[in-house]
Amino acid sequence: MSSGRYKCAIFIPIFWLFLVFNTKSLADGITYDFSGGLSDSSLASSIASYSAMAMGSDKFNDSYANYPLTSPQFVSQEGVDFITLAWDSYLRLPSFVEQELKSSNTFQIDIRFRFNEDNPHKYLDPNNPDIWRNILGTNEGARNALGFNIFVEKVDGDSSLALMVGEGSGREGYLSWIASDISENHWHELSLIFKLQVAKPRIDIIFNGAPSSLYLTESDRVDNSLLSAFFSGGSYASTYSAGLSDSPAGLFIGGFPYGDPINQGMSLSIDKIGIQIIKGGQDSYRLNQILDSITADVENNVSVSTSLVQEFLQTFSDDWDPIEINAKNFLIQYFKKKGAIFVTEEQLKVQDFFPSKKLAYYLQQWVFDNLFTEVNLSKTTDLPLFPDAAIYPGPVSEIAPRITKEILINGNYQTDPGYMLNGQETVLRPTGLYVPPGEIVTISSPANQPLTNWKARIGISFIDLESTWTVYNRFPRIGNSFSFQGQEIQIANPFGGGLYIEIPDGSSLGEVSFVVTGAVEMPTYAMNEHAGLNHSVTDFLNAVNNAYVPYFELIGKKFNFTHPNRFGLLYSEPQALLEKMDSFFDAISIMTGRPTIGIRAEWLAGDRMIPVAGTAMAASYPIHGDIDSGDPSLMESVDEKYWSPLQYIKNDYYSAEVTKTRVAQRKDAFTLWHEWGHLHNLPTLGCQETESNVHLLYVILANKVLGVDIDTALRYSGFQDYDRNDAALDTMFSPNWQIDNRLCLDSWDNEVRYQTRSWARLVEIASLYGWDAVGTIHKEFYLRGLANGKAVNYGLSDDDFIKTASEALNINLVPVFEFWGVPASVSVASELSNLPAAYAFKERLANYRNLIPTNQDEYTAVINKLKSTTGSEGRWNYFLANYDLAILQTMRAKIDRIQMSIADVDTDNDGIPNNDDPDNDNDGVLDENDAFPLNSLETADSDNDGLGDNEDTDDDNDGVPDIPELAGAATLTGVSTSAQFFGGARAYDDVFGTSDSPPSFKYADPVDLIAEIKVESSHVNTTGNLYVVAKYYDQFYQLVENQGFQIWDGALGTLKPAVNGKTFSTINRINIFKDVALGPAGMQLSSMLYFYFAYDSLVNPEELYYSSTPVFFDLIPDN
Repeated sequence: MSSGRYKCAIFIPIFWLFLVFNTKSLADGITYDFSGGLSDSSLASSIASYSAMAMGSDKFNDSYANYPLTSPQFVSQEGVDFITLAWDSYLRLPSFVEQELKSSNTFQIDIRFRFNEDNPHKYLDPNNPDIWRNILGTNEGARNALGFNIFVEKVDGDSSLALMVGEGSGREGYLSWIASDISENHWHELSLIFKLQVAKPRIDIIFNGAPSSLYLTESDRVDNSLLSAFFSGGSYASTYSAGLSDSPAGLFIGGFPYGDPINQGMSLSIDKIGIQIIKGGQDSYRLNQILDSITADVENNVSVSTSLVQEFLQTFSDDWDPIEINAKNFLIQYFKKKGAIFVTEEQLKVQDFFPSKKLAYYLQQWVFDNLFTEVNLSKTTDLPLFPDAAIYPGPVSEIAPRITKEILINGNYQTDPGYMLNGQETVLRPTGLYVPPGEIVTISSPANQPLTNWKARIGISFIDLESTWTVYNRFPRIGNSFSFQGQEIQIANPFGGGLYIEIPDGSSLGEVSFVVTGAVEMPTYAMNEHAGLNHSVTDFLNAVNNAYVPYFELIGKKFNFTHPNRFGLLYSEPQALLEKMDSFFDAISIMTGRPTIGIRAEWLAGDRMIPVAGTAMAASYPIHGDIDSGDPSLMESVDEKYWSPLQYIKNDYYSAEVTKTRVAQRKDAFTLWHEWGHLHNLPTLGCQETESNVHLLYVILANKVLGVDIDTALRYSGFQDYDRNDAALDTMFSPNWQIDNRLCLDSWDNEVRYQTRSWARLVEIASLYGWDAVGTIHKEFYLRGLANGKAVNYGLSDDDFIKTASEALNINLVPVFEFWGVPASVSVASELSNLPAAYAFKERLANYRNLIPTNQDEYTAVINKLKSTTGSEGRWNYFLANYDLAILQTMRAKIDRIQMSIADVDTDNDGIPNNDDPDNDNDGVLDENDAFPLNSLETADSDNDGLGDNEDTDDDNDGVPDIPELAGAATLTGVSTSAQFFGGARAYDDVFGTSDSPPSFKYADPVDLIAEIKVESSHVNTTGNLYVVAKYYDQFYQLVENQGFQIWDGALGTLKPAVNGKTFSTINRINIFKDVALGPAGMQLSSMLYFYFAYDSLVNPEELYYSSTPVFFDLIPDN
């Protein structure tokens, strides 16, 4: 499942209309079955259809309604009448207003389709080789765009179907994978049932008879009021092009005329499309008939009808009471005859289930979602026990005492604005208790205690698997919660689970007492700080031996652990383990520069499925390792999962004399810390270094706590088994490094993501100056976040990090960063040259120089060693085939140059050391009169804000930022000019980026782009035009007055003004855009954006004055 799905199209649509026959009235629902040609159509509604045309045509700026008409392809084959849409064709249905759709009603969309990969591909983006097709939706295919989109994507031969839902406000939106490994050239049936008006808004999905649901309950992903308004006669935003601006919302089949209309290499066939509004209640009489029939078939071992199950799934509208008796009877009979759904750890496709199994699966998940709630819990008292509960999470012994116990909960929880942890909105407090499957437990809370937004949670696993998984070995949702409303609440869960109290950020109630009745003691060992929990190792091990429940827990100061009971006896030294893990997190706090008293304990728990597909371990709270609970009474002899904390209290952890499984465990142990690194959200540079600095956690714990040398720690911290020498060679072999460019992308791969050389730079600093130094650097960003009330984490510029790090340590770290592939800009390097030199690094540089091969044999040996553990071999194969001594000499020359830069400080290079020089920057202003004695570019600070007037973006501190000057004003004829150009981009009203330190913006950031043109003095009060040209993903655009950006072919004759007929002032400002989120505006491709500015004057109409330096910035994904 690839994220390469979101690309920008290079085609636009041509419009035509056709009529389709056999269509019901819109009031009763609408059905298109495509059972005829154009000549015999006689319908009440029409569908609009499009085919693609290359950009740059004379139709590009037209509304799609003005494009030439064409004709669809109707097909009749094997008794099926359908329409085929080529890779460049798609349809538009009548608007939601015409269909009388309203989100206050449930509405259903049905489509029967098939797809197949065109051969040969008629269109394929070479930068994104994955194949996809938009199937159905209201937008171009972005998770944060308006409405929804269904698409199929083919990656490495596997086709998957997914649903995206968003509302266009900049929130993240949802991406939910429906099915994987689906067949080409095969008819598929999909129903989407929108229930936006219910208490827990959701979209029910039925794909080839397999039910699933996408719950729309996360407010940071979707504002449901905006989504509901869109489906109730809403319109597209004014930013939409191709004539869609402010037009009524509607459905598109196979594509979309904005943003991403062209599908890569797939044709799409549609047999039928249906839309119906469900205004009345469900047909309970028919549902009971279906249940009676299916129950009888199960009882008699007769095959259940697929069509009956499909009819039930499409008819049932959450009204349980009228079908309760028959639904229970069906479940009882199914459990008796068939048993559990997920018997083994094998991951299953729901669409492959037999019909009766699909219904049993659906009803159990529905009962969990809708009856085991605060409102409906009373309806669960006589439900049959779910057989799956005994398999996962696991059984609770019938003889286990159901107890009444007082529990004490720490009611204080406050996040820190200086940093952000994943899942920090609430925190879990352990109770040491387990809720048996299906049994009601009562919790009494103190009278007059305000427990606003507090919850009782059952189950340590509460992430919805249906968001990312399409195969399962347990039910997708097994954890639920209950709000504290009143002094006493009742809770239950059909699967059972540990009992936790969930506390929201900002709580400050101190110690809170609860009385729990009906729960079972869970084997628990807690450090003494946790009042009310067990502190006896003997009692803990006895409880494990009793095997009453499937899990045990260890509770420390900074680490909590939930693990299958069958491993419990191996954890006979819980105090030592918890102390070791706490010391790990203490070390991590030092490295991250954050307070050692954290906001919470991190939590590791076992689960039969990792909550997020495509990850080894998701960076969640709690974080989950892949393991089955198993029989709690069958004790294991070893625990050698790579994420097991037990390994760290073994004295021979790094010994070569251990078993192969222990070696493998140690080799992969970093994976857990990698994910915990994501959870910590460290200050991070660009070029996808989000997958780099996360490895620092393992390096420091291995070095500082486990006691291995820093190079051994580095070797085990990632995939490549590289120490600093290996990482240095890897760096020097980068083609970008050899030409003094930043390591980012080469011809073969990303150069930093997952690669040891990218986090080796901070490991180098730790080896030179200690881990406290790395913490001091990170602390500066923590303090910045604390001051701004917003954590500093992603999208930092290289210059910002280098400057902050150097000033924090009072050492010029430019040479360190340059060697490790992150060169500073000229201006920052000059500014930092006044700091004490990084003398300690010179010895390391000499070492790295000595590693460079001197002949082809050494060259081949080095490359073969580095190649043996790297993820991408393309670069190494190239160098093996292209031995060149000049490359090796380039390496030596660059190291020599870096070494030469580490010297005694003589800022102005006049031969007089700074301590003896009265004018250290040689700017003609004595140091005693110079506000910036070490900066020849600055002498004054007019507003006393610590920034020199030349650097200061607001010299007079009036709140109006100055705009950076764009160097290199030029003219078309080559004549010199006194005109000056200024421009900058920023977000959140921050300072403007510069050409030396261009900013990075996420898709949802509110970006300002402002330019100012200071015309030649002779042009003041004359009339002329202002021009803006942009470059985005190898395409030029021009800003046209009152029309927005349009494609520009680069010819001066077609250049149109952004401001036409302006009488020039000395300074002329253009606000290109203000607070614009570029992702929702249609820019869904990560790329650099460049903006150039120009003007002409009637004084000299044949001349054009322009900026040769652009404003540019990097557009990056929100995640």
